Amino acid sequence: MKQKLLLGVILLSIIGVIISGYLVRVHYTNSSVCDFDDKFSCSSVSQSLFAEIKGIPVAIFGVLVYSILGIVAFGKYKINKKIDVNKNGIIYLATHHKLLLLIAISALLFSFYLTYAELFILKVKCILCLVSQGTILGIALIGYKYHQLEKKSLEK
Repeated sequence: MKQKLLLGVILLSIIGVIISGYLVRVHYTNSSVCDFDDKFSCSSVSQSLFAEIKGIPVAIFGVLVYSILGIVAFGKYKINKKIDVNKNGIIYLATHHKLLLLIAISALLFSFYLTYAELFILKVKCILCLVSQGTILGIALIGYKYHQLEKKSLEK
């Protein structure tokens, strides 16, 4: 069951990287296949005040976060052994479930903020942004379920 959850995170992370990568392109070209009208326009959202942080497109952060989530899930999927960190102790790669959950929840909260801005401030919807919202929500839910299962197995 846990391995299937990790595969789900990996798959959703790949989808997230693809969507975010496309949104980076939209940011720089101001052109998108999902520009339908003035209420549904990825280009309008990607050119808005909410589309950058310190001059860096938010979509680039999306690519990075989805990549990190995928790498953490893949690492946990492939490696299930102890690693020696320093002379004072040993950590287990099982702690990755906490990292996965922390990153996913942080990204989900930021995504909620961006979705709020889209719906209530800009009043323009980016379909790909909403799909990305669903993607990170899925990863967060899977991460939570994985965390619960991992916590139970560590208690035994």
